[in-house]
Amino acid sequence: MLGRCLARPTELRALTMPVSSPLVLVVEDDTAIAEILQAYLLRAGCRVVRAADGETALQLVRSLRPDLLLLDLNLTRRDGFAVLAALRQEKETPVIVVSVLARQ
Repeated sequence: MLGRCLARPTELRALTMPVSSPLVLVVEDDTAIAEILQAYLLRAGCRVVRAADGETALQLVRSLRPDLLLLDLNLTRRDGFAVLAALRQEKETPVIVVSVLARQ
């Protein structure tokens, strides 16, 4: 499903693309990383929406029903682990964790 399709920028108004285009929610608070992920996804032909914190991510999952989430674990307003826990209680949305955890 994440195959070939046309793509546009990430803002909600870009969701006017055909519904056959997969929608990926990138949940990442580091703008540079989010832009890199977005560029790859757009090149692959996906619609992309971004959230910079966990609470916004959950709101977007509930309202937009994305086909896939790329999820950072180190987020504000609800970390990635809490987002995963909430998602598993509500939805079956596939999630790929994209995060760097520093050793302490």
